[in-house]
Amino acid sequence: MSQDFARNVRDTKTKLAFSEAALQGVLPSALSNRAKDAQGNYLFGLDYPEYDAIMNNVQVEATRKEFWTAFQQRGGQENLGLLKEAVTLRLELAQLMGDTSFADWTIKRRMAGKAVAVTRFLEEVQGKVEALERKELDELRVEKVASTGDKDAVLKRWDVSFYQQRLKKLRYSVDQNEVRGQFPTDPTIAWMMQVTSTLYGVQFKENKTLPVWQSDVRGYDVFDTAGGKYLSSFYLDLFPRDGKYKHAAAFPVRGVSMVAGRTPVSVLVTNFNREGFDQRELETLFHEFGHIMHGVLSKTRYVLNAGTGVKRDFVEAPSQMYEEWSRRPEALALFAQVCPTCKPIDPKLIERMNASRAFGKGLQYARQRLYAAWDMALHTPTLVDPMQTWAELEGKTPLGFEPGTMVPANFGHIMGGYQAGYYGYMWSEVLALDMRAAFGTNVMDTKMGARYRTLILERGGEHAPSALVEDFLQRKPSSEAFFREISGH
Repeated sequence: MSQDFARNVRDTKTKLAFSEAALQGVLPSALSNRAKDAQGNYLFGLDYPEYDAIMNNVQVEATRKEFWTAFQQRGGQENLGLLKEAVTLRLELAQLMGDTSFADWTIKRRMAGKAVAVTRFLEEVQGKVEALERKELDELRVEKVASTGDKDAVLKRWDVSFYQQRLKKLRYSVDQNEVRGQFPTDPTIAWMMQVTSTLYGVQFKENKTLPVWQSDVRGYDVFDTAGGKYLSSFYLDLFPRDGKYKHAAAFPVRGVSMVAGRTPVSVLVTNFNREGFDQRELETLFHEFGHIMHGVLSKTRYVLNAGTGVKRDFVEAPSQMYEEWSRRPEALALFAQVCPTCKPIDPKLIERMNASRAFGKGLQYARQRLYAAWDMALHTPTLVDPMQTWAELEGKTPLGFEPGTMVPANFGHIMGGYQAGYYGYMWSEVLALDMRAAFGTNVMDTKMGARYRTLILERGGEHAPSALVEDFLQRKPSSEAFFREISGH
């Protein structure tokens, strides 16, 4: 069922046709070589680079609304049926095992321990973000009024991305197209690998003899720098194509087992723009590569505990932590080593990018809390309809629910892997930000990197995450850094 659900999203064939006038504001690069229909309108599919091209740039609200609505309908009614059936089966499974709900049955094996602990955590997050979310929405609404000249303009969901980017450009002079020009694709990937190899004491060597499933895919071997020993391999599959998985994810296709002498292999699958990375994509690249390192540097005795084989509400911590390396000057200083002919990294741009990150935290974490609350609401002792529950919960948010949209139909996390566990993204971020703080003012501290590799990445799920983190920090974990990230102070 999970495979069918994913396939229904992946194989979406929807093409939307827009005239040149309807695409006012879109970058010329998004239109060059783009297919047209018989009337000469440009055709757009629903991949992420196309989403960014329209939702971040197009000034015509009707175009944004049409594209956004189609994007929210991926998966369709068939996926809503699959999700409803899955929720029913999960409750049956939990009750067969003696528990009252699927949340109770599954969370007792995780760091949170009990569903009630998750509920308390989500309430605490809501208390921190509620006022900030409304403040940010008010600022976006004011910008829409100013740009449209309509004093009665109402901010809608398809406006958020566009006006966020507009405000960031006005306030911080951060133009994501300028960011993309600063981080061209191949040099940026080489830089990210250089940062990682320096930090963890490993070397990456492209291996063109590894079999690949498509010509864009690249295979790499990983070696220990100190002894030259082969450790593992991984693949990068970075760009969109028809029929491909639509999101960004790291897949551990072969876990390590020191007992069996089995070396790990992981695969990074994304849908990045071929021209370069914007701020969000850059962060995603480092995030997902954090997962890859968790897999390929693992040295667990048994495959059951290999790499990301940890408790679900800890699995995101190493990748969330690694996002910081995409924006710190100590790491960025290595860019010139891999591409001396590239445009030098502009420290002023990086400063502006980092400043702009603060805007939108309320919106970001409020949305994450909504996803997690909806997930928990699906897995109570009483059966509910996933779509109806989503409409009710989203309807209580400041922007409300848009009829005709069906976010649950394309929410693959809850269908395959994060059911009664989506809260784990924020739960694990508490530990991620606490561990990141251990590097202090130098994220390229190789002694700390070696310690992190040994105590966290190599250990996988052999010990409880709380014990691993406490061993690394040499103190009890704290949520202080997480709530500082949300509030900005």
